[in-house]
Amino acid sequence: MTASCIHNDEVFLRNYGEALAKDELAVAISEARRQHGWTQEEAASRANVSQAYLSKLESGDANPTIGHIGAILGAWGQRLRLSVVPLKNFPVEET
Repeated sequence: MTASCIHNDEVFLRNYGEALAKDELAVAISEARRQHGWTQEEAASRANVSQAYLSKLESGDANPTIGHIGAILGAWGQRLRLSVVPLKNFPVEET
């Protein structure tokens, strides 16, 4: 594998990992809100954020800090649980 292919693969894996993390967080936030039966407006008010920001979180368009996610979930009586797992079907080759 050439150096440019390895670099492109590394860039792809970083971008893919970033996109997955945002998508998974978006789903988790949306599910947390829905568990309470709240609209975005109700949930945003309880977390002291705007409905527009909550919408961005739920669509994966926001880039929040872990602390901010913790604060939002804490306001909802919930917490974040993380796990680190390998990317499926994307082995990283040693050079």
